[in-house]
Amino acid sequence: MTPEKPGQEGDTERKHYNRSLEALAKQIKHLEKLVFDSYKPKKELAEISSKLTYHVNQLQKELLRRKPDEITSGENPAIIKQTRTIETQVTEEEILEEWASRRSQKRAEIERVLNNEKEFESLAEILDEEWPEEFYRVAQLEPKTFLQLDSNEDLAIFMDPKGVKEEEYNELLAQYPAIAPLVREGLVEGKMDFVKFQIGITSSRNDQEQENYTQSVFILPMTMDDSGVEDVEMIHKLTVQLKIEMEKTDRKRLRIGALGRIDMKYLRKCTEFSLRGLDMKATICIKEEKKTQGDRSGTNGGKKTRNSDKDRIIIKAQEDLILDIAESYIYIEGKFIPNDLAKTCHLSNNALAFLFDEIRYEMGGEQVCLIRKPGITTTMKSMISYGETSTKFLDTVGWGLDENKQVILDTPSHTFSGKLPLKFLMGFAEDYNKGILNIKQELILIIARSFKNSYMGEVDANVTINKIEWKIRHVMPSDRQKLKLLNRLNKSSTAKIKLAYRMWDLYELPAIRETASDIWAIKTTSSLERPRYIIIGFQCSDNTDDRSKDATKFIHAGVNNIRLYLNSEVYPYERWNLDFDRKLDAVAYYAYENFQRSYYGKDMGEPMMSIEEFRKNPLFIIDCYHQPDAMKTSTVDIKLEFETRETKFPPNTKDILVYKQAKKYKVK
Repeated sequence: MTPEKPGQEGDTERKHYNRSLEALAKQIKHLEKLVFDSYKPKKELAEISSKLTYHVNQLQKELLRRKPDEITSGENPAIIKQTRTIETQVTEEEILEEWASRRSQKRAEIERVLNNEKEFESLAEILDEEWPEEFYRVAQLEPKTFLQLDSNEDLAIFMDPKGVKEEEYNELLAQYPAIAPLVREGLVEGKMDFVKFQIGITSSRNDQEQENYTQSVFILPMTMDDSGVEDVEMIHKLTVQLKIEMEKTDRKRLRIGALGRIDMKYLRKCTEFSLRGLDMKATICIKEEKKTQGDRSGTNGGKKTRNSDKDRIIIKAQEDLILDIAESYIYIEGKFIPNDLAKTCHLSNNALAFLFDEIRYEMGGEQVCLIRKPGITTTMKSMISYGETSTKFLDTVGWGLDENKQVILDTPSHTFSGKLPLKFLMGFAEDYNKGILNIKQELILIIARSFKNSYMGEVDANVTINKIEWKIRHVMPSDRQKLKLLNRLNKSSTAKIKLAYRMWDLYELPAIRETASDIWAIKTTSSLERPRYIIIGFQCSDNTDDRSKDATKFIHAGVNNIRLYLNSEVYPYERWNLDFDRKLDAVAYYAYENFQRSYYGKDMGEPMMSIEEFRKNPLFIIDCYHQPDAMKTSTVDIKLEFETRETKFPPNTKDILVYKQAKKYKVK
């Protein structure tokens, strides 16, 4: 039957309802998109679903309130049917089902990227952009949070779970019902990566709990691969076993308490776990020990140790050992014999570092870190990095040695020994504290051409190096962890290790011009190697290789202002206007004492030198860490300008500069 042609008023009303319904449908689709794209928690999903249902019901009531003859268009039954269809599509269950499906797709996408070495570079972007917090969130179960199991029941939750989403684990939990509440409580959706549990039987008689039987303490990883399923199966079997034991011993309750957690966030996010680098604190190991990787006992190719010799210590790639390079150190033994024992002669400050001209660390055949003249470089770095509380640590390094303090030297036998930690020498070891495995590593040592910077006295002395060893902590993983490591290596055998760290470099200006000001064009470098901190020290030109002078002492040289130029940017912005003779030097000392807060992020700096000591042995620090964005995309000309209050700088004055830069390497 053909409907009658509507009048003008009915036609307007029909268009009004059509527009209302279309607008509502668009709103529903928009809200659905927001729901699915933002991965809202279950509670918020339910609220949004209720609002959608309410709006659809209101429109439906408005349409049905009208009499049929008032709405003359034949499209009205279809409109009502479409409205009811939309209502059924936006129920809470449907939204949750679609949400879970999209979550599964996202997990599958991440798993695919993990297994595809070519797409490894984009993993961090996917995780950071799509799941900024939720994927890395780690649940913290307090000691009072525990699960209990009665003798005639499965494992039951002791406290109500919050925000639990079971859809993704239903199949797994159906296979292992006894452990299901444990998974639901803390390990769902990657909230907890690794958690340590102790399973035992406890007694609850007289309201007093005493642990009478403990099965084991183990690590439970909840990952996206099959290993997580295996661990759940293991816990399930263990739980069943304990239930049997509980029935035999007539105990009342089985208690599973969370004893602690291991945060694996940075292992996944920085990709060291898959790329052969491991967080030493999170490694499950069965044995840790120090081993000597190189032993040089006074010979080099059958010849006696001499100045300028080159020593190379090589570590071959080993798949079953993890090396803690950051905590390694160079052990040195030798003899120090003055030519005339009746006259004064002693080891000087930082003597061990001055035994070398160059120390280089390579990984996989690529140079990672190079220290030129480690004696003067580590001297300047240590004076600003360490405080009074570190003096005991620095004793065995050879720091602070003088005529009255020879803690590393046995005077009767003339033997000395000490160590040079790699983190004392290199920014790489100071910043990169991950373990390394399955890659060739080399430490190249070039002996100093003269040992006169290592001692002071009235006569020359004979310094002999009898032993150089590189001692490294070896971590031997358990069989279970070793299998996981080997699987990772096989999956990504051509992947690269990303190393991000800060490196110190040394530059010397042999002689400052005898003028009131001078400009030193240091170098032109790429934006990636631009400096972040500059340390400047002045010395007399004849201070080196002279046993009568201390190579670790600096002078103020009457300096008035020091300014660093990075292209057109100048640091510091205001001139210092120093005058050491009149004690107008507080600005320079503030830059010195503030370095530890800026560089290490300490709340309070702990300078090694007081203001009086600083005036006798000054170092000038320029903080240029904050730089404009334009500096990051261009080459950088580095220049240093210094001025003096006098008519000219003192004769035979040289400038030594150590600057810190950020480095990033990819090592195969």
